[in-house]
Amino acid sequence: MTTKQPPSVQTLARTHPYWKTEPCPAWCDNLHEDSDFVDDRRHMSDWSAHIVLTTEEPTIVERTPAGDGPWYVPFELVARLDQHVRDAAPLVIVHEAHCRIDELHLTPSEARQLGEALIRGADLAAGDSKAPAANPADPTNDPTRSPTET
Repeated sequence: MTTKQPPSVQTLARTHPYWKTEPCPAWCDNLHEDSDFVDDRRHMSDWSAHIVLTTEEPTIVERTPAGDGPWYVPFELVARLDQHVRDAAPLVIVHEAHCRIDELHLTPSEARQLGEALIRGADLAAGDSKAPAANPADPTNDPTRSPTET
């Protein structure tokens, strides 16, 4: 007696997983597979930036099962690119390297704003005499406002 096998998905003719309907962004370094779970269907880049924050408390890494540690490691932020296949645009993800804080999910525009703010603050701290741009949401930047108003 022969048993009928279910039809298999043809994969030889395809160059991408069945669920991927559009090409990857140029920055995507992720290998996509038919077997990827929905949450894992994301474009990711090997690029990341690591920034050690020297004024933050160190992160305590607990002991290993072998009894090593604990270790104190610098507070480190990591920035990387990520885009789920269902998302319209990539996000810049910022997180603490040792998972002490939640991730920050920034649009490219927000990442640029944060970057510009950080660069402006660093320039000012280094003695650059350029005045920072006025923040339109800051009421003290209203030229029609009396200097005595608070």
